[in-house]
Amino acid sequence: MRDIRSDLQERVGLIEDQISTSYAQFEKMIEQLQSEREARVSELKAELSALGKLMEVEHRRMANVCYRSRPLRRQRSRLPISSCSGSAKWARCRRMIWSI
Repeated sequence: MRDIRSDLQERVGLIEDQISTSYAQFEKMIEQLQSEREARVSELKAELSALGKLMEVEHRRMANVCYRSRPLRRQRSRLPISSCSGSAKWARCRRMIWSI
């Protein structure tokens, strides 16, 4: 009978080499994926920061527009004169007009 221990030892060596090669490829791929993820997160954070600044500017702009669009004085409403006849009715109509 032939001694196959040397053949088995050779096969063990080949399998160990394959395992270490696979492990090295795995580690390299993990590093590449982490690098890509960090780059993407960095891009997204920069975009988020820019959007935050844009929102601040837009809020300030809209606050100025809303403030400027308010009427400076009250405008008279147009009530029919016939509904405001008599002194008591006239006072009430005048209050209604200036409360609008």
